[in-house]
Amino acid sequence: MTKQMVLAGAMCETLEEVNTLMLRDRGIEHFDDVRGADGFKLSEMYNIECLFASHNRIKDVFGI
Repeated sequence: MTKQMVLAGAMCETLEEVNTLMLRDRGIEHFDDVRGADGFKLSEMYNIECLFASHNRIKDVFGI
């Protein structure tokens, strides 16, 4: 999961604007803070109200 994937799925420009996130069928296995060049902390999405993550392979949901 990358910051760009989240912003595109929410149709937003910043993580603070995200309130609905659609990540259906993206092959996600871990839902957690992301490290690296395109990393971010899930706490940056503090306005999120709805998360659609069906058809993924989520094993762990650490950040929620």
